[in-house]
Amino acid sequence: MRLIFATLILFCPIVLFAQVPLTPSPSVLPKVTLPQRGSNSLIAPALIPAPFPISNTRVSMAEQHKAIRDEVEEYLQKKDAHDRQIQQLISEAYSTNETSVVYTIPHVRKPGKAAYYQALDELINMIYDTLPVDLIRATYLVESAFDPTIPSDYIRLYVKNAANHILRKTDQDGLDLSDNLVKNMMIFRYMTDTLAVDYEGIEKPILSYPKTYDFEDFWGTQDWSKMFVSKLMRDGSGQCHSLPLLYLMIAQEIGASANLAFAPNHSYIKFQDKRGNWQSLELTIGGLSSDNFILQSGFVKSEAIRSKIYMEAINDRQLIAQSINDLVSGYVKRYGYDDRNFFQTAFQAVYKVFPNSITAHQINANYYAAQVQYVVAQCQQHGLEQEQFDRDEKAQFLLGQMNGAFKHIENLGFAPMPEDAYSSWLASVEELSNKQFSKVKMEGFIKQ
Repeated sequence: MRLIFATLILFCPIVLFAQVPLTPSPSVLPKVTLPQRGSNSLIAPALIPAPFPISNTRVSMAEQHKAIRDEVEEYLQKKDAHDRQIQQLISEAYSTNETSVVYTIPHVRKPGKAAYYQALDELINMIYDTLPVDLIRATYLVESAFDPTIPSDYIRLYVKNAANHILRKTDQDGLDLSDNLVKNMMIFRYMTDTLAVDYEGIEKPILSYPKTYDFEDFWGTQDWSKMFVSKLMRDGSGQCHSLPLLYLMIAQEIGASANLAFAPNHSYIKFQDKRGNWQSLELTIGGLSSDNFILQSGFVKSEAIRSKIYMEAINDRQLIAQSINDLVSGYVKRYGYDDRNFFQTAFQAVYKVFPNSITAHQINANYYAAQVQYVVAQCQQHGLEQEQFDRDEKAQFLLGQMNGAFKHIENLGFAPMPEDAYSSWLASVEELSNKQFSKVKMEGFIKQ
């Protein structure tokens, strides 16, 4: 017998999208053999012996025949009752197996989970405007839930110092601090170049150095903290998840208008120039990008463009929704898919403001895949056949939810991008930079 189950795929938040299977793969289950009558597996009442002819010369033949018929009828009645009891015991045995199947991965209380619940509650309040949108706070909540050793003021102090450095340099270069384009270009210079800034009372200029791309474990497969902005701040290197987030946190601090956008397994910065045209900043190489460059990756389908899962500038509330996706991804790394309420609450909150979030839909599909896989494992353990799984309404509901979630991802236009393909794409960025990217020239932007 064959029983369908899903293969779970972990993924990175925001940009490192999961290579989720769109159809579940089959698994062979052992065939169940029903208990045979007379086996020792079920305890049943003993069957009375077959009737035998009665011999009594003192009664008439008619009475003897009646007595025989009565005994045969009594035997048949007891035999039917015996067979019914056997069938009832068999039914009860399988009913016990079926009811022992748990349809949701049990929620286990473990240290550290409270931080995830508290962080989710606060992030949802930002989405619902109960609390102000604060990307710096949101990022700290996400990262400290996974790593509670991160100091509470570490990220905010770093951003404040970076913003002060940028504003001082802007002023010393005689640029307009109120110009949004100037602000974005100065943040970009901070991220990609060495800035020398004079400070009162210090003889030599203070230098800030460019942030580099960390090609080692860039999906956080071995070390999830590789995804963190706090890691980028500490080491000076990050990837396409942490680099844009740091850029946006600085933009929040100095009042610059900038947005996050997505490409397959990737995220980058978009902002509007003085003419209202959208410009794309690629922090992996430190240059201007274009939609055409992203389309040439080969993993952007026409359906993805129509559904706007890629190359669209997301707003501030959607950015916080993406922080919720980050939070949930860290939870999965730590605890798996064990808390139905946590996952459903997070998905519903994200869907409210960001219905086409490909990351959220992948998390949702993977959640149901994990539940189906958990049920399948139990069915294998109990030795249940395919027919019994097919008749199990709760199992079929989970299977339907999983297939529906993966189908929705497919309809959005998502195409899985293997890690080696992404690595090749990253390697090609530098090679193609002179052709399809233009290095940022500050003077050129200011003179527009």
